[in-house]
Amino acid sequence: MDNRALAYVVATSLLVGRAGIAAAQTREAAVESARLGAYDTAIAQLQALARAAPSDIAVQFDLAVVLQWAGRPREATDVFEGASATEAPEYVLSAVTRAYRDQQRWADAARLAGEGARRFPGRVEWPLAARLAEAGASGEAGDSYAALRAYLAARLLAPDDERLRREVSGILVQVGAPFAAGLHTVEPDLGVEARQAAALVNQAAAIPALDPAHRFDRIDAALTRLESLLAAATAASTPDEGLVVRLRGDRVVALRDRERWVDVVGEVAALRHEGRPIPAYIREAEADALLALRRPDEARVAYGDVLAAEPQLRSARVGLFFALLEGERVSEALALSDTMAAEGGPKTWRGVSPVPSGNADWLDAQALAAIARYYVGEYREAWRRLQPLVDGAPALSFLRSAKAEIANVLGWPRLADEETHIAATLAPPDRTTAIALADVALARKRYDEAQQRTSVLVSLFPGDHAVERLRQSVRAHSAPELRIDSDSRTEHGDAADSPGSGYDVRSALLAPPLAERWRLKAAYEFSQASPVEGIILRTRYGAGVETDWPDASLDATVWMNTGTLDRAGGRVAGTWEIGDHLQVAGEGERYSADTPLRAIYYGISADGGGVRVSYSRDSATIVSAALRRSWFTDGNDRVEASGFLTTRVLEQPDLSIELRPELWWGENTRLDAPYFNPRQSASASVGAAARHLLWRRYERSLHQELRLSAGAFAQEANPTRWTGFASYEQILKLTTESALYYGLSYARNVYDGLPVGSLRVWINLGHRFQ
Repeated sequence: MDNRALAYVVATSLLVGRAGIAAAQTREAAVESARLGAYDTAIAQLQALARAAPSDIAVQFDLAVVLQWAGRPREATDVFEGASATEAPEYVLSAVTRAYRDQQRWADAARLAGEGARRFPGRVEWPLAARLAEAGASGEAGDSYAALRAYLAARLLAPDDERLRREVSGILVQVGAPFAAGLHTVEPDLGVEARQAAALVNQAAAIPALDPAHRFDRIDAALTRLESLLAAATAASTPDEGLVVRLRGDRVVALRDRERWVDVVGEVAALRHEGRPIPAYIREAEADALLALRRPDEARVAYGDVLAAEPQLRSARVGLFFALLEGERVSEALALSDTMAAEGGPKTWRGVSPVPSGNADWLDAQALAAIARYYVGEYREAWRRLQPLVDGAPALSFLRSAKAEIANVLGWPRLADEETHIAATLAPPDRTTAIALADVALARKRYDEAQQRTSVLVSLFPGDHAVERLRQSVRAHSAPELRIDSDSRTEHGDAADSPGSGYDVRSALLAPPLAERWRLKAAYEFSQASPVEGIILRTRYGAGVETDWPDASLDATVWMNTGTLDRAGGRVAGTWEIGDHLQVAGEGERYSADTPLRAIYYGISADGGGVRVSYSRDSATIVSAALRRSWFTDGNDRVEASGFLTTRVLEQPDLSIELRPELWWGENTRLDAPYFNPRQSASASVGAAARHLLWRRYERSLHQELRLSAGAFAQEANPTRWTGFASYEQILKLTTESALYYGLSYARNVYDGLPVGSLRVWINLGHRFQ
């Protein structure tokens, strides 16, 4: 090589070296600019260097790192992957691993973490990066507990990492452990404290207090904490609106659980007025409050909104059932309960267990569908559905309690008493059990016990609707009672022995009970009739006592009769219930109220007595037979025997129909009595009664009842004639202890073979002064 060639080579080498040095200096300057926060300038310089020297791997590595610093992780990983380097420096691996995590590319982050651990053993950064990638992948897969395990392992590697503290705290909140989350925070965190307060609310609802007097202690503590946190969050220099709204929502739920119904509705209305979103859990709390405030139509709409968001939420479906029921949308309520009962089966599989376990939701749905029939008056259907459930799970208190309620309305108070006390032994004491025990004591006429239990309930649960209903029932027993029956009848026909047109008024005023069960009574009755003889009057003034025991009752009254015939009299009547199915009743009278007014006109009165035996399979099927004898002062001896069967053939929520075949036979010993007195006579009839609900709103209701019957009357020495009866009545219940009855009827009766029509109008009132 000559001298000129050698000089060229040397010069070229010097120029290339200087260019490389200049490029390195520019790259270092760009990186230094990035460290000072001038990311855009640094990235532009490094990109220019990369274009000028595309094979310079160091420039591409630095560009990837700076892009990650600048918060552009996707571009950082694109540059890194484009470099196709086999082994990157540790600082580059660290930055790109973080970039993959920032993009939630957990597999790539785990791969680089594994490479770092292999190439740089002993460095904490790489097992830490592997744990973070594992945590991210688990969280993305929905396995919060696996993510928590990975984050806790990462915390052991970097105990002072504040970001890891926040991640662990967040996952603990997510899995429902806000108090554990608080252990991983250094400074007070309102968000975590809010979750802790919400957990206190849930705990108060899930773990009822053993002492009902302290049932609100936990929820009151939760409310106090929520209100304190809400004040702190609102007073912050820059309030976190999301936190404030969440605290207000949790407060709504707490107010619901505290049974502050008006406050719940007001708070949700305020949120709605401010334009805040109303999530399903707040809307459900509002629905519960509306239902408790007896606003079922609004509650129904609210529950519908909740179910639109969460169609299978059981608590909302049950709430909707009661809103439909209390809003008198009975068919919809029954359809909903049947739909819930048709879902699932008695067994369910939980987790990976190969052995099925009992499905509590299915059982609850079956019980609800049965009890729904009880609520709407289909008592026999309710019993048919519930009894197999009790047989299958005899140790469940709520099923026993439901059986007791249905047994009581079916006319089996002793069975109801027994089942209620069994239910009370199977579960800790609570409001429902205490109310049931008081109810059954009242039904079994243990009035002092009912009063004592009710007084305790009123002190513990003031304002509760069920307790208030019970209190009113107990007060009704202790209150004065007024009974007034009045009717007017008009006869049309040619039979001389008919009773004649007229009217009757019967009234009684009962004093509050003495010594639990004795009630003094004053009575007044007035009767007028206009037979062929003329106007006949009878006025009766009575004083007596009524009393009842769990299995028997007694009514004794002394009467002073004035009017057409002045004469003293009296009546003693009693009943004895032999178990839940058999009843024996008897009475004896001096100057009987059944003495025909035509007999009184002639100075004749009658003493009488009778006995009746009744068997009831249930309240819908009753067979009864009676025998009565009357001794008239004119020497006539009258014997009457009768019997009937009542059976309910239709039982629907708003309609029931009963059939009543009836037989009667009578005999008199005197043929020339001046009142209707056939030697022998008999009648047979078949009647039907339809009772229909016109309107109901909680305790108030309006029913109508139509009765029809047709039969025949046979009298010795006279032709047999057909008889008939039709009546229409309305029953207005103003309260549970006050009712007004009014109606009219038409009857076709037969006297000595001649038909007589009778039109009757009546109005009756029963009222207890509470």
